[in-house]
Amino acid sequence: TDSSCTQDVSPYLPTLPANTNCRIYSECAAVQCCTDLPLVGRTLNYTVSIDACDLSLAVQIETFQFQLSLVEFKFGEEQVFSIDQIFSIKYDFTSPSLCL
Repeated sequence: TDSSCTQDVSPYLPTLPANTNCRIYSECAAVQCCTDLPLVGRTLNYTVSIDACDLSLAVQIETFQFQLSLVEFKFGEEQVFSIDQIFSIKYDFTSPSLCL
């Protein structure tokens, strides 16, 4: 965890597997993780960031990137993002606070 992030986010994060390490960026709106995959002999790097002012979500998995508008996002409902039915991410968000 980045020491400049004053918000304690640990109550909001699930218990991570032993092969996964994450850090929270200093702006407290992005998480970068890496997961060791011994079965395929590599480490997967990924980042998720939320921009509450623009109401957008950015995801980067290795070199693959996508951005999702949260304007019409169905908060509180589980969503699934898949890459060729090989890799999928399930996510769910509560409504973000307004950016002042």
